Amino acid sequence: MTLVTFWHLGQLTTSARELILQSMTTISKALADAIRRSGLSLRAIELQTGVARAQVSRFVNGERSLTLPAVDALAKLLGLELVQTSTPDAQPAPRNRRSKR
Repeated sequence: MTLVTFWHLGQLTTSARELILQSMTTISKALADAIRRSGLSLRAIELQTGVARAQVSRFVNGERSLTLPAVDALAKLLGLELVQTSTPDAQPAPRNRRSKR
């Protein structure tokens, strides 16, 4: 299962960029939705990931965030992966480089 898809937005018009951004799911929302749909109890999640059930509950209810190690453990349990995609002709966004002193 794919957790979320990233788009390279640099080459798009402002209106197209806004439409894509509005339709994208945040990683947090996608993870919370996957936890809800999993059918696993908070206790089972805690036992299999080491992430406290209170932490998971508060995260799913939007009351707190999770550490990256907790996100990694939950994603592994749920079979989620982060996949980066871009449009075929997209170019990397330019980086701001500091001038040498």
